[in-house]
Amino acid sequence: MPMRLHPLVVRLLLATIISLVATAANATLISRAGGAAYYDDLLDITWLADANYAEHNYQPQVPPHGYGGSMTYQSDPTRYTVEGFIEWLNDQGGHLGATGWRLPTVTLPDPTCGDSASDAWGYGCTGSEMGSLFYTTLGNVQGPVTNSGPFTDIQSSIYWTSTYYQGNPLNTALYGFHWGSGIQNQFGGPGFGSQFAWAVLDGDIALIPEPSTALLLGLGLVGMAARRRV
Repeated sequence: MPMRLHPLVVRLLLATIISLVATAANATLISRAGGAAYYDDLLDITWLADANYAEHNYQPQVPPHGYGGSMTYQSDPTRYTVEGFIEWLNDQGGHLGATGWRLPTVTLPDPTCGDSASDAWGYGCTGSEMGSLFYTTLGNVQGPVTNSGPFTDIQSSIYWTSTYYQGNPLNTALYGFHWGSGIQNQFGGPGFGSQFAWAVLDGDIALIPEPSTALLLGLGLVGMAARRRV
């Protein structure tokens, strides 16, 4: 005799399936700034289209960065640093007319991680921003990237996040995401290793007014306020 599921269990299963389908359907990358960036409507952040933008564009007056555009984290006077790159993106009005560029973050703890749900390491970590892009939006699975979407120059290597590993207060390692395999782990800390940087921006860059537009708007508001006082 076939096993029959309780109606409540059936409803819960259907709700879960619908939710998963809806999430996948709503994960959309929308071209911004003439294709120089993409808005991720699932995470409500904007990604640079070039996943290794630093390699050919970031040229501070210090010795060269690591192989292929990789950078160290925190103070290292002999190398390019990822903080310097992020600061450079936000200088002089900001890259693409926006400030607030940053490194992606990791959710702690992340129960979606396959190896350590109480922490945030392993495969399948869709709770992090990079994991969400890798697995949910682009539909990749554990192993080599099969879909890079509209992005260019994604390195089959480790990318920095800005989230510190909290399992050991003496450990200053940062989480990283490996775009060659889809694994997330504590890969290195200040001055340790040379890894890649992919900048993101909170919100939709299309909704951020350019500096000139913001200045004109501000002057207009000041003018209106002055007229009211007369």
